[in-house]
Amino acid sequence: MKYETRIGDRGYEVEITPGEAGSRVHLDGREIAVDFREISPRALYSIIIDGRSYELWLRREGADYHVFAHGRSLCVTVRDERRRRVESLQAAMPQAKTGFTLRAPMPAVVTAVLVEPGQEVKRGDILCRLEAMKMENEMASEADGTVKEVKVAAGEGVEKDRVLVVVE
Repeated sequence: MKYETRIGDRGYEVEITPGEAGSRVHLDGREIAVDFREISPRALYSIIIDGRSYELWLRREGADYHVFAHGRSLCVTVRDERRRRVESLQAAMPQAKTGFTLRAPMPAVVTAVLVEPGQEVKRGDILCRLEAMKMENEMASEADGTVKEVKVAAGEGVEKDRVLVVVE
């Protein structure tokens, strides 16, 4: 299966071929060995890429995958051929401005809230910080916009998928 992926401003062509010993992945034409396994029903995964092991939290929202690993978060957009065709048709139609809702990727404690309602934010700005499993995770804005609501406070415990910040 072929996919087009985007992390920030960088795009990648990915082709995945499942196999018994893990998947073979071609990333921009370069073959890499990948083994990807769910290790907890709470969205914790183990991934081995070319022999190097990583643990990460993963949350899917439409075509976007929010990945949290090593105290950092990033948004990976994944599009297959069908999705690219749909987006091409949608691009031809006028679109209303939409925001996003930042949700907790895992149970955690809010260690800092760095924004307030009415504040302008840019994609990549840190909105808040969460601590989970003794690691601090910076939660970044997925798009430019204005903070509409802050639903948490520093020191508050949150469950997975709890709304943290609403940006419009």
